[in-house]
Amino acid sequence: MTNDARPSLVICLLGYGLALQTLGKDAMHRRSFGLSLLLLLLFTSVSWTADVRVALLKGAGFNGELVDINDTDIVVRSKGANVKTPLANVLSLDIGKSRSPAGPFNDIELTDGSLLHCASFALKPNQLSVKLLTGQNVQLPLAKVVYILRDAHKPANRQEWQALLKKQGTRDLLGVKKEERISALEGTFGAVSQDGSSIEFLLGDIKRPIPVERIHAFGFLRQREAVSDRTLCKAYDATGNLLIVEKIAKTGGNYTLTTVSGMTIEYPVEQLAKLDFSKGKLTFLSDLEPEKVIEKSALGGINHYRRDKNLDGGPIRLRGKVYSKGLALHAYTEIVYNIGGEYKEFKTILGVDDNVGGDSQVKVIIEGDGRQLFATELKRKDKKVIPVAVNVTNVNKLRIVVESLNLFDLGDHVDLADAKVTK
Repeated sequence: MTNDARPSLVICLLGYGLALQTLGKDAMHRRSFGLSLLLLLLFTSVSWTADVRVALLKGAGFNGELVDINDTDIVVRSKGANVKTPLANVLSLDIGKSRSPAGPFNDIELTDGSLLHCASFALKPNQLSVKLLTGQNVQLPLAKVVYILRDAHKPANRQEWQALLKKQGTRDLLGVKKEERISALEGTFGAVSQDGSSIEFLLGDIKRPIPVERIHAFGFLRQREAVSDRTLCKAYDATGNLLIVEKIAKTGGNYTLTTVSGMTIEYPVEQLAKLDFSKGKLTFLSDLEPEKVIEKSALGGINHYRRDKNLDGGPIRLRGKVYSKGLALHAYTEIVYNIGGEYKEFKTILGVDDNVGGDSQVKVIIEGDGRQLFATELKRKDKKVIPVAVNVTNVNKLRIVVESLNLFDLGDHVDLADAKVTK
């Protein structure tokens, strides 16, 4: 429902209550008035849509009603006016909630990194027909499929299959279920039968048709797409599907998303959860591999740094607020990231995690290419957080150092919550 529609509905309902009191017990007039009000409410409701949240690279985000998206801009109606924003300044568009898929489903990964949860699939010669949990029927080129996994709703199933994929060599993998475990045969998949009931598999020197229903997982040896320059955004739908999107077009009241791999899916807006446009504009340090890590301790035991968790393995929490992204470092830690001179600002929120019970006292130093950009001391007893924003224009090496201010470093922890570099 739009913000403009809510007051109209309230006024209608108040008017309805007053009118009923005025009409008293005259049933005919009450029925006539009720029908008129129903028509009015239906007319008012046609413009109702869910509010969206726009997060910006620069400037404050805002809420409003989604009007349009294309490959260059978004248009959101906010405070009675249409606001057109270039995608270059948009980090994300939160449209609705993504929920965990309910019931059994299969997973399909594509060469561009898209991951689909599907209710069913059917192999055809050179094609894969898929019915998504959101209800859409999609046709995919089989050459764009990296793997198919049945019963992906079972965590153990997914973990076993991912472990097998990590060990995949230079051939395809045919996964079969045996005593509730997945085992894989290395070979080469061939042609699919015309009726889709079997697929050829070359094992050693022997090629034979294998019934599709007997195969628990298909691992195709595929070349991954080079998607960085072609990716417009990542799209998440209401059931958790991830699409690596190259193009967005509005078709009537729906949006057609085209992935880098060439798949197209049409979505009503209520089936979309989030569009993430942050790639290349914002990077969390916890998503990067550090170029160098030095970890020491005055007491002999080393506390290794953690990504997106505190040093005890729980969520990062500063003064009651939980952060999903960030770093947790112990004293005598030095960590260096190569950010390639591509970013303009480094931002984070420094604090001693709420879970730390000792007398943590540390000094945090942030350097860019050997030049100190920021330094501060942080003590648990002060119970404060320190927002940090430093200019890293043309900086290649971002270095973060944590020193202990205590005689011993026991319990000298620091969180860098929401640590990120932006363009």
